Amino acid sequence: MTTNSEHRKFLDNLFDAFTILGRGSYVSVYDVNGKITRYSPVAVELFGLSGEYVQGDYKLWADYIHPEDRFAYTRTMKALIDGETKSYDLTYRTRLKDGTYAMLRYIGATILDVDGKPDIIGGIMINEGLIESIDPVTLLRNQYGFSRDIAAAIELNRNCVAVLCGINKMDNINAEHGYTFGNSVLQEAAWLLQEAVGQEGTVYRMNGAKFAFLTESLSPEEVAVKYEKLRRAAQAGLSVENVHD
Repeated sequence: MTTNSEHRKFLDNLFDAFTILGRGSYVSVYDVNGKITRYSPVAVELFGLSGEYVQGDYKLWADYIHPEDRFAYTRTMKALIDGETKSYDLTYRTRLKDGTYAMLRYIGATILDVDGKPDIIGGIMINEGLIESIDPVTLLRNQYGFSRDIAAAIELNRNCVAVLCGINKMDNINAEHGYTFGNSVLQEAAWLLQEAVGQEGTVYRMNGAKFAFLTESLSPEEVAVKYEKLRRAAQAGLSVENVHD
């Protein structure tokens, strides 16, 4: 039987690796089985945590997520723990020590055990700072964030591929079901895109019902294959609030 000290030692080794990757950013590493999370000291200070090690499952962190964003957070975490997805790149309004909220971008992935089950969920949290870079409906980076990321790629001379896509007849959906339902459709579309892209790129919401994703790790041919799969999935329809369109 694994002891708590063994869980911590294993967690510490992985934490050091994520800290190198995150270049000292707000790092968190969650042991799924031991139900313990290690946070970087800067995260402890930023969020007013009790210490670097926090015992308890992922639901404890939901208290730090803005009430309007908690459903998206818990759904993502459940999908990670259930093995339905292996990575995440999402933005949530997160409560700081002083009680205010900041836009934090969460990027990370799961590490599987020898049986292929999720064992560790680790990643980094990036304080977006400028709220105008975030779409308030889907919590994706918006067209301004897209422009900044493209400009950064060009400045650093990095190769990347950008894909634009959108939802047809969004005006009809809003007219028939209302804008609240329409926002739910946009959120489901964002979820579908994020599931498909995973760690291989970043998803953005552009104007209206248009989306984009940017990748530096996929070739144009690989992007074309992924886009075709997305197109077929979208044509099959999205189920939103028991309405299938």
